[in-house]
Amino acid sequence: MPEFGKNWGRYFLNKAKFLRRITILIPLLEEPRILHHLLYHLQRLDYPRTHLEVMLILEDGDVETQTALLATDLPSWCCVITVPKGRVKTKPRALNFAFGLSSGDIIGVLDTEDTPKKDQLLKVANQFAMADPRLVCLQGRLDFYNAHKNWLTRCFALEYAAWFQVILPGLARLGFALPLGGTSMYVRRAALIDLKGWDAFNVTEDADLGLRLSRAGLRCALLDSKTFEEATKTPRTWITQRSRWQKGYIMA
Repeated sequence: MPEFGKNWGRYFLNKAKFLRRITILIPLLEEPRILHHLLYHLQRLDYPRTHLEVMLILEDGDVETQTALLATDLPSWCCVITVPKGRVKTKPRALNFAFGLSSGDIIGVLDTEDTPKKDQLLKVANQFAMADPRLVCLQGRLDFYNAHKNWLTRCFALEYAAWFQVILPGLARLGFALPLGGTSMYVRRAALIDLKGWDAFNVTEDADLGLRLSRAGLRCALLDSKTFEEATKTPRTWITQRSRWQKGYIMA
């Protein structure tokens, strides 16, 4: 387990009553080459391994990723879950399947290319422990580690800066619904059970969940911690991504 780099982190860990078991769900789909990146950043997280569960979620038939995982020495707090074939093959369906096997009091979602800050889980546990019980979801602030790759990635970086630094904090302050991001979001287990998890047929399950939490009279807030991810680099992938987002927003 890595050393804790901040004094407040050591102090927090001494207060066992604040600790909650956290399960992190990470859906994988044909992504064998990024596993080393993922595991490296998971192992850097400052959180007691006795209170951490990481579930790598595979789709049935994803032989390439499964082969790469078999050749990888996974830590004891990390397990592989295979989702059986079903009517749809979506991220929310994979999350629902793994959620049913999880044990955490707090359920988090990360993507394979994510680089979360080392103290992110400590901040999650601390903020939930200090919050009103109606606060059931925390959304991390997203940014890009390849923002200077080209003109399109720089535009993405500007958009995310406005979204996560201005717009979402404003919505949270006004008490409006938060359209959550698909990664670095953390939800109390009880709230997910009450809402029956994610909508397996929605292609923007994150935004949909934020709206359903709000309709149930529950609150979401921003987490003071960043996660860096990879920005879309080509117009074709940008169009595909945005088309899916707009479809999902309409469904929600």
